[in-house]
Amino acid sequence: MKIATRAQLNIRPIAGSLAAEVRGVDLRTPVGDNLRATLRAALLDHLVLFYPDQHLENAQHKAFGKTWGDLVTCDVAPTSDSDPEMVEWAASDGRTADVWHTDQTFQPDPPMGSILNMIKSPAAGGATMWCSQYEAYDTLSAPMKELLGGLTAMHELPLALQRNLKNPNASPLSGTEHPVVRTHPETGRKFLHVNRMYTSRILQLARYESDALLALLFSCPHAYHSTS
Repeated sequence: MKIATRAQLNIRPIAGSLAAEVRGVDLRTPVGDNLRATLRAALLDHLVLFYPDQHLENAQHKAFGKTWGDLVTCDVAPTSDSDPEMVEWAASDGRTADVWHTDQTFQPDPPMGSILNMIKSPAAGGATMWCSQYEAYDTLSAPMKELLGGLTAMHELPLALQRNLKNPNASPLSGTEHPVVRTHPETGRKFLHVNRMYTSRILQLARYESDALLALLFSCPHAYHSTS
């Protein structure tokens, strides 16, 4: 079987603070160590990567995912009837994620990312959007950064989603405490680690203080550069 290489790789930034388009690679073939290192560097640089004109079967999709680490699925996500390792989202079934979030931060060790394969795109609308939590942090004032540096927050699975659990014992429903500001271990950059879906409260503050501060952080205007 032919092994994908980085010889013909073309990585082109396509948005403001994040996202790049990657061409010149066939994800149906195994990814060698050198190519994986190049793609990893691109991911660290651009945060979101698009691979146009890829047509993957489930097994190929999972094989590409495993080049990055162990695969996980969320206990509340709709898995495929034919493959429980694959999650299927279909807006026509009312399955949408329309709240800004980072996947599974209610877990002690959330996944490093998600790999999506678009099967059918609507004629209009249906945009998927990402935001840069680096930029969300960078645009804060120095006094705000100093305040946030010593705070931690509770991340919990909302009750509405707990009702969808396929296995009620599979997830830590009590939630997980994470720093409000974290430092990426590879880039050394600080980023804001709160999100509207899962972050319920800042533990060192009174409830009304926490609610007010989280509302402010959730609305950081310069962080959101959408790509679809």
